[in-house]
Amino acid sequence: MKNLSFSEDGVCTMHLEGVTQPREIENLIEEYVTGVEILPHHLRVILIDISELVHMGARSRQVFSELLMQASKHYGGKVELVIACGSLNLRRFIQLFCKGIGFQERSHFFEHLKEAQAWISKRSAEDP
Repeated sequence: MKNLSFSEDGVCTMHLEGVTQPREIENLIEEYVTGVEILPHHLRVILIDISELVHMGARSRQVFSELLMQASKHYGGKVELVIACGSLNLRRFIQLFCKGIGFQERSHFFEHLKEAQAWISKRSAEDP
């Protein structure tokens, strides 16, 4: 599975798996920034699938936090962040971090990927 993809309806999907290394997340951020710059349409949702993430060490969390900060600033606050799956502890860490950077109102957390995808579909239908 590709770790980063963009859809025509403005959804960026990131997939984190295994034991992430800081360099892997840095590469993902670089690919994300490049992808966002060349998108022919507006980015609306960032879906981060952490269903196969085993562990994220302290340095990896720090780099990941930088990604969240960049995403929170992008497009003048019009991007929604959706976190799907993963451990409850990791989802809570991300949730607390989002609250700390003022991204709480646009952050959504789901236990299952299908729930997240259903929310994104419903949201896209409401706000074309």
